[in-house]
Amino acid sequence: MRVVASGINPSDIETRRGFGAKAMPFSWIIPHQDGEGVRYRGGIRRLALRAVRQAGRQRVLRGRASLRVPAMTAHRCLFADGGVRGKRILVQGGRGVAGNAAILPAKWAGAWVAATVSRDEQADVARAAGADLVINRHEEDVS
Repeated sequence: MRVVASGINPSDIETRRGFGAKAMPFSWIIPHQDGEGVRYRGGIRRLALRAVRQAGRQRVLRGRASLRVPAMTAHRCLFADGGVRGKRILVQGGRGVAGNAAILPAKWAGAWVAATVSRDEQADVARAAGADLVINRHEEDVS
């Protein structure tokens, strides 16, 4: 796999420090959940996500992914307990990466979506993603 881009995700730092589990025993392992690369398999170009770098070599843990970690997080939060059709969803941080990534699939799945933002210019981003109601948390009572 040829790594095209790599970023540091907060979970990478947590993994290194042992947050929620035992700390990583080897300092030469560099997790980067937002790593992205290209791999050719059977003549087909595939994107790979969530690579782990070991001693300068790349190993793909999850291939053929086209969504980044925040989008997968948003999907999991929305649909882990089943469908959302007809439900009312509150997305905290509708302008943020994971929050914004939650609005569109929630709408596609038939939910009514409210999203919070902290500035007026962020409201346009949340509305463009499909939020039915946008609440500026500094100016309005979210509850």
